[in-house]
This record gives sequence, structure tokens and C-alpha cells, in this order.
Amino acid sequence: MFLIVSICCISLAYSEPSPKIRYLMDEEASLFDLGMLQLRELLNNVTFARGKKLNVIIDYNWDANRINIRSFYFIEGAKDKNEAKEWCREATNSIRLLLGIDPSTGKPLFDGKNSVLSGIFHHGNYKKTEEPEKIGDELDNITQILSAVGIQSDSNDKLNPVICEGPLIGTKVLLAE
Repeated sequence: MFLIVSICCISLAYSEPSPKIRYLMDEEASLFDLGMLQLRELLNNVTFARGKKLNVIIDYNWDANRINIRSFYFIEGAKDKNEAKEWCREATNSIRLLLGIDPSTGKPLFDGKNSVLSGIFHHGNYKKTEEPEKIGDELDNITQILSAVGIQSDSNDKLNPVICEGPLIGTKVLLAE
């Protein structure tokens, strides 16, 4: 009995990754990949001032050279669409604040130069000599926040989303009607 258990354990201990898993293990992650991962992790902790958690998706649009931060939230029994519009603005501004942008001025809070993106898309505690200047400016300028708040009135089972968007830097929040 002991011999059978030992053979099973030994055979499991010496198994190799499959070619597909080996490919994933050998593929290098770029600093951009790591930055997007860290940004996703940070934003999965976004909470409204009202104590509600946002659902956030991060993606990069190659054609537009744009980082999209998409948040969505559903509120039941909203009084009207105006309440949802306010929630939409609040969602956008919550993300700005978490990324180090003052929603009232649209300017960086910490160093006065950039959001926290320049720290997220960065090597640890060193700077490579060939690193381009003003990466933080570029990251801030290509980042767009898109928020959707779904409302459902008591009299209607239909989900009516309110959608808004705005750049990371700035105070503008555009509502789509």
C-alpha cells in the first residue's frame, strides 16, 4: 500500500508544464502590462463617498492610444435620472481622487505634476537612463474615465443606464443622454 502511494506522489512531483503553459511562463511581461495590472488592482478598491463599491474594468484601445477606465454601478429605486447623473459624476470623481487628481480643480494633488499613474507604470526605486521624459504626462493625457450607472424605477422593469465620461485630468464630466 505504501509503495503505491509513494509512486503516485513521485509521479505527480515530477510532472512538467505543458507546451502551452510553458509558453505563458516564458512570455515576458512589459512594464505597461505590469502597470495595467497594478492599476486594475488599485481601482478594484474604489468606493463611493456613499460607501458603495464600484465595478471597474481597465483596457487599452490600441487604435486611439487610450487607457479606458470603465466603471459601472446599479442603483435600485432611484428617484429619477437626475439622481443617477449625480451618481455617475460621483463615480468619475471617485476614480480621479483615488488616482491623485483633485476633482474640484482637475489638477494633481501630490507633486503638482502628475497623477499616481506615473508611479504605477514605473520601475521600483530606480529610473532607467533611457526612460523617456514626461511619461506621467503622457499617461495622464491618454486616460479616459467612463462610468455607467444603471437605474431601475419602481414602475418599470427596464434598466435605464446613465453614461458619463471625462478625462482623468480636468473637471469635465460629459453626460450621454
